[in-house]
Amino acid sequence: MLLFGSMLGCLHPILIIAAGLSLRSPFVEPFDHRDEARAARKRFAGVLRSDHLAILHAYEAFRRASARGAAAARELCRTNFLSWETLTQMDQVRTGRVYLRDSSMVTPYPLLLFGGELKVRHAEQTITIDGWMEFEAPPRVAVLFRQLRVELDKLLLAKIAAPTAEADLTGRTVGAIVQLLQEEEGFYVAQGH
Repeated sequence: MLLFGSMLGCLHPILIIAAGLSLRSPFVEPFDHRDEARAARKRFAGVLRSDHLAILHAYEAFRRASARGAAAARELCRTNFLSWETLTQMDQVRTGRVYLRDSSMVTPYPLLLFGGELKVRHAEQTITIDGWMEFEAPPRVAVLFRQLRVELDKLLLAKIAAPTAEADLTGRTVGAIVQLLQEEEGFYVAQGH
């Protein structure tokens, strides 16, 4: 969700929704006010009746109220059956740094090998995918990944040009890629990820 939000240029609302989904619901339903609480939640959901948009709209209302002071934010929560604690936690999650390794099952090596365009920045010691996903890497490692991508692209283009021809799956390029992926997998398993 975070990757798509970033690619589509709507990361801010996606961060809020992801924070809301990762915590307890910001909506509370006291037993004796269940109907009123559900009506408040529907107002936040709007005409699309989206739970995700309800979370986003509730958070945005909370931020606007918070700008007027803590008393205004607490009053908003009380009258709209919102959880002060959850909305405050959402703000802490939203403003924290988000790391790809913490939000995705995809490890860096497959992204570097099969992702978008690679750009090596020697002075900064980074490698960037598609101009926005950045990894720290010594220049020699970054160049090796870029060269592996060139070789892999050659193999794929040869296969496209001659689909019935046997691909050399035992060659140095494929062997190096398999070895890298297996070593990285072993590293993450050993780290408990």
